Amino acid sequence: MSIVMVLPHICVLNANAHSSPYTVGFPAMTAWLGAAHFLQREIVQNENMKLVKCEGVGIVCHDFTMHSYRDREKYVASLIGTSNPLDKKGDRPSFIEEAKCSLEVSLIIQISGLDLMYRNDFINLVNGILIGRMKIASGDVMKAGKPRLENADTESLPRLMGSLMPGYVLVERRKLMVDALKENPQADAMDVVLDYLKVHNTCSQADDVVEWSQNRKGMGWIVPISVGYQAITGFVDSPGQRDTSVPHRFVESVVTLGEFKMVYRIRKLDDMLWHYHVTADNELYVCRNEKLIEGDE
Repeated sequence: MSIVMVLPHICVLNANAHSSPYTVGFPAMTAWLGAAHFLQREIVQNENMKLVKCEGVGIVCHDFTMHSYRDREKYVASLIGTSNPLDKKGDRPSFIEEAKCSLEVSLIIQISGLDLMYRNDFINLVNGILIGRMKIASGDVMKAGKPRLENADTESLPRLMGSLMPGYVLVERRKLMVDALKENPQADAMDVVLDYLKVHNTCSQADDVVEWSQNRKGMGWIVPISVGYQAITGFVDSPGQRDTSVPHRFVESVVTLGEFKMVYRIRKLDDMLWHYHVTADNELYVCRNEKLIEGDE
């Protein structure tokens, strides 16, 4: 029987919305799986829960507010910046512009290795970690519902999904890019992403009536998402690395297509769970939701 831990309605303030060098918006998938990994590291410190593993993470977004501002007469929005306190001389210190957001999410984390005899102790432990010692995507956890354990078999899934309404589940749509690049191998991957994000406005006039219409390539709420990293160097010794015992290399962000789906459209637990994935040559470190398709790296 599949067991999941539900962390309902987590309110996160000032989360990092700069998910990659060229995307701003919903935090990167590595932030959400990193939060689950942090939870696991804290949980296994308990003598009775040393075998607990967080094996997959589903993200349901209930509310999202980007910290930006736009005048009514302008099309482009600006990020709302913050600054550090004045220095000793009374001068304003320089700052790096950061994209921040506030959001409310529920996390569904697949759990293994838990002895259900310690069910209540586990829930209380996770609640203490979540509220007292945890950040998510560099944001502060302001409040959250009490964690709970649920069965996630076929019969129980509809009730679980119903408890998370209203909300949108973030899933991967990498296959859209894979199919487009197979049809046109010479195409640039960035152009393929933009093709699915562009909104085409069309104007038509009949007599004295002007009508506008909008359309996009493909169906659904398609968005760009940052899912991990691609190595651009081999393993190197860097004098600035924090831990010299861990292999170090330089990487660049991997961005693909994702989709926000209403919760009631999820038919299987695997359809919403994200997992870590590393290629055999250790060149690609990404989070995956879709099943691996041979040759689509």
